[in-house]
Amino acid sequence: MNLLNLRKIFLVLIISFAFCISASAQTNNFENIISTLTSYHQNHLREKVYVHTDRDYYLAGEILWFKAYVENAADNKPLSVSKIAYVEILNRQHEPVLQAKISLKDGSGSGSFQLPFTLASGNYELRVYTNWMKNDSPDLYFKKFFTIINTTIPLDTSILNKPSLYQLSFFPEGGNLVNGLSSVVGFKLNDQSGNGLVAQGVIVNQSKDTMAHFQSNRFGMGHFSFTPKSGETYKGIVILPDSSFSSNNLPAAFNSGYVMHLSDEGSQLKIKVNSANESSGAVFLIAETRQKIGFSATSKITNNEALFNIDKEAMNEGVAHLTLFDANGQPLCERLYFKRPKDKMVIHLRPGKQSFNKRDKVSIDLSTQDEDGKSLSGNLSASVYRLDSLHLAGKENIYNYLWLSSDVKGDIENPGYYFENNNAQTNNDLDDLLLTQGWRTFDWKNIGAHSPAFSYVPENIGHIITGKITNEATGKPAENVLVYLSVPGRRVQLYGCVSDAHGFVHFDLKDFYGPSQVVLQTNTT
Repeated sequence: MNLLNLRKIFLVLIISFAFCISASAQTNNFENIISTLTSYHQNHLREKVYVHTDRDYYLAGEILWFKAYVENAADNKPLSVSKIAYVEILNRQHEPVLQAKISLKDGSGSGSFQLPFTLASGNYELRVYTNWMKNDSPDLYFKKFFTIINTTIPLDTSILNKPSLYQLSFFPEGGNLVNGLSSVVGFKLNDQSGNGLVAQGVIVNQSKDTMAHFQSNRFGMGHFSFTPKSGETYKGIVILPDSSFSSNNLPAAFNSGYVMHLSDEGSQLKIKVNSANESSGAVFLIAETRQKIGFSATSKITNNEALFNIDKEAMNEGVAHLTLFDANGQPLCERLYFKRPKDKMVIHLRPGKQSFNKRDKVSIDLSTQDEDGKSLSGNLSASVYRLDSLHLAGKENIYNYLWLSSDVKGDIENPGYYFENNNAQTNNDLDDLLLTQGWRTFDWKNIGAHSPAFSYVPENIGHIITGKITNEATGKPAENVLVYLSVPGRRVQLYGCVSDAHGFVHFDLKDFYGPSQVVLQTNTT
């Protein structure tokens, strides 16, 4: 064997060895992503709260009744970890005007607010969360908007005279526009109340040339296909129902990057990935639903394209989060898909008679079953109110909140609509919603730690009172100081705690309800 052949063999061995190292490194990166995400969910129990109010419109002076349900975000089943829920009513400046704490037992609790005459007429927000939920974004708190009408205070007419404001927004599928690559772009047109508007629009470049047309569907949302070109900028313009115009710039396109497109092929989802990068490489796709990974696979970019096929039967029910990663484990694109749940509780109500006179006793038989007619047990709440021009049937309930609204960013105009029918039009409108309102469960940048640190602990015994002890002379935290907390009254409660290195003391108060005086003192002996 001559020297030239030996060099060729040696070169092939080096290339093969380098390829094996690269493939091994990519495999390790992908395995690390799965391991990190799995560990994150195992160490991060998430609570969801849904609150049922007796109605959506109130007069000042009336009582707002409510019942709260705490569920496990992983399976939408009752969770009895937290024993206290915090309830707030916020005004339009997002300031709390009423606050309360309610006790939770077996994952539910109830309470009420007497709406004072000092509250002006307007829309208010009911916000509910637990101490444990404060470790996540406030976007995950339960929120509901309702109206208070105060007939004793003149209406602020400046609200009525404000000019109409419209918001036009664009959302490229997967996250970014890339020059030279065709993308699906979702869009949404809202008024100042958050309601969607029907409108037609065009996309123009910096030379005012028309590049694309689009038209909104249900709730002011829709989508269109668009291919940006290098060196150009784009703006969307819509004609509103009052013949006025609204416009907004499309997100800037990148010269390199990836675009991702999801298509529903019946029994499968097809994910197509295109790259503007000349070099090919491996990419990794994860489909995660309710803290469980239902699909993961790798694919190689060949001729600037990679394909994934996902069997929908293998996916979990609910909002699926599809994330694309490169060979280094960096997220590239994100997409949402909703798999409809199969099981649903059916509630049957049978009144004792069809009509009632004033002051008649009303008896109602209530039963809960699954869709096959099998009896189910449930924890329920009911409200009775008059249906008129103000008190309309609610558009959201615990079912569509847990399955959809709680996992989608922002407020959904009519979440019940997406569950009324399962047809092509509804599914298309649902996909527009997922294109334009993104996800809200977590940020990939915050998942790196396998054991995340939490600033707030669950109140799984009762209300937690926290204090800080400082040295009166130096003003510095006082360590190892015995502190007593007492609740005087017919049922006396007494607790003790030693301050930690930062001077903090914590007291778990079991069955501590109602207005009471709390006394704290150090050990003076």
